[in-house]
Amino acid sequence: MSAITNQIFKPGRTIVMALVASLAACSQSPTAPDDAGNMAATPTVLPTSEVAIIPRPIVIEAGEGGFVLGPDTYILTVGDQAATRRVADELVSRLELAGGPALAVAHDAQAGSLVRLELDPERDFASESYALRVTTDGVDIVAADEAGLFYGMISFWQMATPWLGAADANAVRIPAMEISDGPAFAWRGVLLDSARHMQSVDYIKDFIDWMAIHKLNTLHWHLTDDQGWRIEINAYPRLTEIGAWRVPAGAAPAADIDPPTGEPRLYGGYYTQDEVREIVAHARARHVTIVPEIDMPGHALAAVIAYPEVGVSDDLPDQVLADWGVYPYLFNVDEPTFTFIETVLDEVLDLFPSTYIHVGGDEAPKVQWLESEAVQARMAELGIADVDALQGYFTHRLDEYLTARGRRLVGWDEIVEGGLSANATVMSWRGLEGAEAAAAAGLDAVVAPGSNLYLDYRQSTLDSEPPGRGRVIALADVFNFRPFDGELDADVRAHALGFQANLWSEHIRTEARMSHMAFPRLAALAELSWSDTASTDFDDFLARLSPMMTRYEGLGIAAADSAFRPAIHVAQAGDGYAVSLSSQTGFGDIRYTTDGSDPTATAALYADAFSVVAGIEVRAATFDGARVLSGIAHGVVGPETLRYRNDNQLRTCGDALVLYLEDDAPLDGPRDYFQVDIMDPCWIWPDAPLAGMSAIRVGVGQVPYNFQLMADIDNVVVRPRLAEHDELLIHTQDCDGPVAARLDLGPASEDHGVTRLTADLDTDEAVSDLCFVFHTGEMDPMWTLADVQLLETRP
Repeated sequence: MSAITNQIFKPGRTIVMALVASLAACSQSPTAPDDAGNMAATPTVLPTSEVAIIPRPIVIEAGEGGFVLGPDTYILTVGDQAATRRVADELVSRLELAGGPALAVAHDAQAGSLVRLELDPERDFASESYALRVTTDGVDIVAADEAGLFYGMISFWQMATPWLGAADANAVRIPAMEISDGPAFAWRGVLLDSARHMQSVDYIKDFIDWMAIHKLNTLHWHLTDDQGWRIEINAYPRLTEIGAWRVPAGAAPAADIDPPTGEPRLYGGYYTQDEVREIVAHARARHVTIVPEIDMPGHALAAVIAYPEVGVSDDLPDQVLADWGVYPYLFNVDEPTFTFIETVLDEVLDLFPSTYIHVGGDEAPKVQWLESEAVQARMAELGIADVDALQGYFTHRLDEYLTARGRRLVGWDEIVEGGLSANATVMSWRGLEGAEAAAAAGLDAVVAPGSNLYLDYRQSTLDSEPPGRGRVIALADVFNFRPFDGELDADVRAHALGFQANLWSEHIRTEARMSHMAFPRLAALAELSWSDTASTDFDDFLARLSPMMTRYEGLGIAAADSAFRPAIHVAQAGDGYAVSLSSQTGFGDIRYTTDGSDPTATAALYADAFSVVAGIEVRAATFDGARVLSGIAHGVVGPETLRYRNDNQLRTCGDALVLYLEDDAPLDGPRDYFQVDIMDPCWIWPDAPLAGMSAIRVGVGQVPYNFQLMADIDNVVVRPRLAEHDELLIHTQDCDGPVAARLDLGPASEDHGVTRLTADLDTDEAVSDLCFVFHTGEMDPMWTLADVQLLETRP
């Protein structure tokens, strides 16, 4: 084995990678690293299509020839038989699941070609590192620990599965190469929010499997919040009997009466301790550590409703509420409350062996502490001057408790504000300042900013997107987030445990949507968190992502095609129409049809705008060779195309807090989604073609205003009722311009879904912006737009 595959990778160590910008193999001679571990020259590299591994290995050296993986291949385990057999069994099952050959496992040499898995703790490899060599004779994967061997197996599995969907998956040629690889960051994490919307045990286990194939190793499990308490605590059964259930917001759920109780049907659930143990064991076998979060002192409504004595206010709701946002309810700081918290944590520690325990600490408004005579007296007793310092005291108590039990506290970056505890780790979500503050105090941090790593934001503005936060965090935004390339200095880098992406579930109601929001953006996170010296070539990443998209499909992952799905743009061109097609990344080939058939890999290749006549249906999809990368975008072209806009095609008047919300009805079946700025529900259609239009049809809906905004609630724009009934007013020019149409909302007021209303259009403008505003005098429900159609004549 060459010096390259014996190279040691330490977390944070800079390695010159054997990568080039070209996808073609270079002809330079390979060279070994010098004594300092640096490459003296760039070795021969392989085309990206032949190294379809995510995350990209640190060092890759091309060999000669290749290895054929086929039915006569077997797996030879060397070293610790229990550990190597576990990795071998994972490889067998993953190949079979992907439709590949079924491989036998042996611990003695057999006839046939082999994949050799060796675990050698005497090797001077850093944790989770591995060496992989492919020759004409077989494959060697070597590591010093089981996690490294597992990740080497995952790299081999990816190399062995670009053929998914091919005619012959039982004879796969893998090019000869040597890989030396290991992570720069110890924390490669994903937050899964099960408090707002709960996922099934089976889904969470699948999600852990999907993390593992990306070499992601930390699942931050958000188990408690205002809207639900999801973990069984034997000492306090009301936490799940009461705190795990709520009535969803909106008129439709309120009208869904459960016959046995005569009350609105409850939504929720919780994980039993046996289920938690099952999930933890499943994760451990895949080298994923689960870090539980019990959110404190805020986000505590579910807990204090179940046990009011641990809260501050006597004025509590009757049940868990379904608003999103920031509630004012906090834990108090009495000794019995700390006994309650420590008893809860005792059971949590028994279930989760992780070193780190997350205690929340975010978004804890101090109003109740300020107004409580009991809390103020407690502060005086403790000699604490202000409520920020009181949260610091609260966090310090938790830190002492966890440290005494051999664990470490991690909390959101608000824990900085009250003074950091001696052993705290900061999870920096409001930018990068939390990581900088932690490093300045000599403490560790996890980089998880909402700007790039919050995956509840939409990935595009295409109609195929599910609900989420309105701003777009595209695949490229995650991939190109490189804070250690300039924004954060070496001192912060030295204290950075790694990165984490966060899947908050307020607007992610179903498991399929969770998968859509997670993948393929978690592939970009894997690139970011595996190496701080990795290639920043986005096209190279997309070329490796292409076969991964096929793997996703084979594994049943409902991944988003947002980065590849074509958008169809139509413009008037004389008596006909010009159609242009584009995708977010421009990767692959867009192919299209105009005869109503589905496009295939041999359909017309899009190169430039093309002309069609009215009535033609355009259908388009993106391909990488024969591989399909997207769903089919389609639309019938005609005058109605130019006279129609849905809410995604309109512009919100402001961008204070734009959300892509799901309707609350129907209870079963598909629902409409609405793009709306919840601080100012107002929309603009720029340059609407009004010439010859005499009427307008508008789809309107109403959604519950279930948002806890604290003081910001005073800044929500509520337009007064101007008539005896609620109205939608449509202005030309701007939102203070002439009123071109008024629509009575009365016919829609009792409809839980979308209602389409029609009104005369009174304007002499040929082209003008249209501004849509509701005048109801009420914040709740919030009226929204679904779509707008201009009409030549009123039906």
